[in-house]
Order: sequence, then C-alpha cells, then structure tokens
Amino acid sequence: FMKAIMGDQTGLIDQHQKVVVPFAKNTDIRNFNEDKQIFSVMSYKTKPDDNDYNDDALISEKLVSGKGVSIIQSESSITHLEGNLYKYEKSGKYGIINDKGDVVLPANFDDLSIAYGSSILVMQNQKMGVLSKHEDGSLNVDAFYDHLAPYYGSTYTLSEIENQAVAEEAYDSDSADYEEVADAIEETDDTTEAIQYNPEISSYIAQRNRKVGIVDSNNKVLVPLIYDELIDFEHFIKVEKDQKYGLITENNDIIKSLIYDDIMLVDESDYEKRMVFTKGHQQQLTDKFAHPLTEFSDYRFVSD
Repeated sequence: FMKAIMGDQTGLIDQHQKVVVPFAKNTDIRNFNEDKQIFSVMSYKTKPDDNDYNDDALISEKLVSGKGVSIIQSESSITHLEGNLYKYEKSGKYGIINDKGDVVLPANFDDLSIAYGSSILVMQNQKMGVLSKHEDGSLNVDAFYDHLAPYYGSTYTLSEIENQAVAEEAYDSDSADYEEVADAIEETDDTTEAIQYNPEISSYIAQRNRKVGIVDSNNKVLVPLIYDELIDFEHFIKVEKDQKYGLITENNDIIKSLIYDDIMLVDESDYEKRMVFTKGHQQQLTDKFAHPLTEFSDYRFVSD
C-alpha cells in the first residue's frame, strides 16, 4: 500500500494502483496495525502538518482495512492506552477497541486514562474506577468511587516493627529469569486474539461518601473506607477519624489506635526519625517504629 497525494488531496492505493481510501482534502493516512493491514484515516479542519498530529484541528479518525472497508470511526483521536487497547470516542463518550479495531468495551464512559502501574482508570457519572481483567479474559469496572489517587507509600510490616528492622527487598537480575519472562511475553504476543492488559497491581487512595481507604487495581479493599483522612507517614499511614489520629499499615494492621490529638515528626534525618504523640496536654516520644522512648508527660516538644 502507498499513501498518495494528488494536488491537495490524500488517498491510499494498493500495488495495483487501486484506490483503497478515496482521495480527500485535509486528510492524513497512517499505519495503525501493519500486520493486520489496518490504516488510520484522520480528517482535519485544515491541511494537516506532516510533522505534527495537530489534534486540536482533528475532526475524526477512522480505521479502514486493506480492502477499503471501514472498521470503526472515532470523533477524536484514537489513542493508545495499554497493551493492545486503544481509546475511541462515539457520541461524546469513550470506549475501548483492540489493535484490530474490535470493540472491547462500548463507548459508555466519560473518559479513560492511564494511571500508576499502567492500570486504566475509568470515569463515569463523576465517579472513578479501575478497569480489571477477569479470569475469562473480559474487562470490567467492578467498583466506582468518588475519587481515586495513586498510593505510592510502603509501610513497615508487623514483624519488621516487632524486630525493629526493615527488610530490604532483594533484586534478582538473574538472566535465566529474564529469558523465561521474555519467552512468556513472546508467547502471549503471538496470541493475537487475547486482550493484552496485565498491569502490575497498584494501590489507590479511594474516597466514597467523604470517607477514604485504600483499594488495589483488582478492586480488593486493603484499608476500609472509614477514615476522614489518610496521610503517608514515614513507613506508616497516619489516619484521622472524628478528629483523632492513629497509625496503621497498608494491610490495615493497627499500630496506634485512633486516640491521639496529633502525631508529628521531630527529626527528619534518615536514621534518627522520631515521632511525638499528643494526648490532651501530654506528649510521648517514640522511635521510628512507634516504640515508646518516654512515658506520656507534661513535657512539650517545641523543636528538634
């Protein structure tokens, strides 16, 4: 196939000079999936710049087969999401197609975007959810929330707190493991019928009815949505409920109950972090694992 320009019009012809995509003004044609002989035909308000996609002037984008058959049309640019999944627009709503132009999810959503961990976030009716892949290969959003924000923190485990030691994650760069993974990916890529959407499991601070918790990208609730606020706090999560504070882990293990009027840091150095817990007019100093260094007393910590 060849993109051909005749005057101010652009079209697509095959090796026999048969017209596959009719010539038209303000049009650009690009490969969408060369293996499947699928082409992207983009229509613009003005003549497109060969060196720039110029999405602001884009009217529509459609996919056309090598036989000239229209596969699907989008009211905006067809954009890559993850794996072999792409976002398209119809009647002001967004859906998902695969790299063959097949509709994987109908255009029923307000927006789609890529988030932390390569998960796809879905917006619908001012709610947010994470697109998950079920065991049968189908895609769905199992739960919607008022808001989702990536959670990047990492908390101590109970054993690390009890042993007063933080285990470092070992990084294994063994070449045999790498080759095994590479082979597995290659086999998956050969399965063209499969939906290639396998993002790493990531965590999100979720809000619903003004309460917050933590969920993962498989919609598993890690921390129940019962708190007024969650704050990443030096390998803990500082939680607030009814104007009282406590500390938990990302697995919802309670380290300090919600009985404190405030919890703060008094030393920012890497190895000498300390925390101060306030109850009423008294304060207590602890180490970075929340183990007490002093009893609660009337002493007030006013500086580092």
